[in-house]
Amino acid sequence: MIKRVPTLAAFRRYLLILALSLFMPAFFSGMAPELSAHPHIWIDVYLTPRIENGVLRSIEVRWEFDEWYSSGYLADFDTNRDRRFTGREAEDIYENAFVHLADVGYFMTIEDSRGPVDPGIARDFSVDYQDGRLIYRFTLDVNLNLGRSGEVVALSRDPSNY
Repeated sequence: MIKRVPTLAAFRRYLLILALSLFMPAFFSGMAPELSAHPHIWIDVYLTPRIENGVLRSIEVRWEFDEWYSSGYLADFDTNRDRRFTGREAEDIYENAFVHLADVGYFMTIEDSRGPVDPGIARDFSVDYQDGRLIYRFTLDVNLNLGRSGEVVALSRDPSNY
């Protein structure tokens, strides 16, 4: 019978496995230095102004999220796995992933020559999934008299993005 003698390389592998088995739980339990990230979400934004008698009444907003972010919504909210958001699924998205965006003005900056305009609370929210992309649609009531210049700036941006 041949007796196997551990080699130096095998001993080093053993030490590495031992060290990792001690370090990894500490790392994932919060004993490691703090880590942070700024996740990037790519959104195509489409704005449609609704003007009536020289007054910008509202802006219809359409956000088309990137495929990667959209796939997370399928995993989190599409409970019946039909690749659509209807009924309770759409309500869950509205309540848990949209309503709080009012706190940041829906990432919209709207202003005229007098200064910024508060977009208020969005209405007519809907959510859809098409061609692998999550789509939000909603309307912001502005009711801004365009005056003589008729100039308004409407930007969709994230002020926390560096």
